[in-house]
Amino acid sequence: MKKRFSLFLALTLVAILLAGCSSSPPIPSENHPLVGSWVWDSNTTLVYVFERSGEGTRSADAVQGEAFTWTTNEDGLLSITIEDEGTEEWDYAVDGRVLILTSEHYNVERTYIRIYVEPEPQNGPLVGTWAWDGNPEWTYVFEANGQGVRGTEENPEPFEWWTTDDSGVLMHLGLRVDRWTYTVSGDILTITSRQEAGLAYTFIRAS
Repeated sequence: MKKRFSLFLALTLVAILLAGCSSSPPIPSENHPLVGSWVWDSNTTLVYVFERSGEGTRSADAVQGEAFTWTTNEDGLLSITIEDEGTEEWDYAVDGRVLILTSEHYNVERTYIRIYVEPEPQNGPLVGTWAWDGNPEWTYVFEANGQGVRGTEENPEPFEWWTTDDSGVLMHLGLRVDRWTYTVSGDILTITSRQEAGLAYTFIRAS
């Protein structure tokens, strides 16, 4: 009788442990459409990064972001859990390069654009040195490793850069992120600010 009770108790404990394991949030699939980096299509540079591991970060204006874990369900619900702060729930929809997050609780809808975190290939249109047509000594240098520098030799300003899927280029300078739309036509680069209306510059390829 004691053996039967011990066996029953052992099986019960195993069942409880298995139930606990099954309740753990599932890891998103490797090809989940949310995996990657997204920037808010607004003047505020709010960036979400969703990792394949189910972890992620979000940050605003290049300030160190907050970490979270994330899961989704078949109904298009995204759950973001931040330690000691609780869980946010968003309806999400991904259409190619565009992510739309909607929250009834916060009564907001936000559109995000996919970021290419890795810089463009070495033959990408931005890689190289560009001289401002207003002053050839003032240049932009975009390196293939995602590093760059702008300004003059006497006053250089280093930055990190990456592109978005809608012809955008983001430049991380200290605690500031500059956002531009770029077009390359032959040896001519034109950048137009996404943060200040009417601000645009033209550059000529120097190398």
